[in-house]
Amino acid sequence: MAQQFLQERRVKGFFSNDNGASWSTVNNGLTDTIINCIAVTGDNIYAGTAHGGIFLSADNGASWQQVITGLTTLTIQALAVHNNDVFAAGGAEYLLLRQRCFMAIPN
Repeated sequence: MAQQFLQERRVKGFFSNDNGASWSTVNNGLTDTIINCIAVTGDNIYAGTAHGGIFLSADNGASWQQVITGLTTLTIQALAVHNNDVFAAGGAEYLLLRQRCFMAIPN
């Protein structure tokens, strides 16, 4: 079965493992449920939030942990994945996740 992850801005995250026929809430560990963006790489799901930075789930959204080491803003507006790198855009900065630490990318 294909698994899907849906973001609903200003509410919370939902998960479906039946192609969207049914949905369940997946917020355990999310301290900010205003989800602006989602990125997926392998088994990892990243959620960029309005005020809490970035959260990571490695278990299909059943639980989340905040990953903000190196972030200089907690308002994440976009996430992108390339190979093993996760890029985040927040405020006026672009950030790169390497080994669970975000680093600002110089202009």
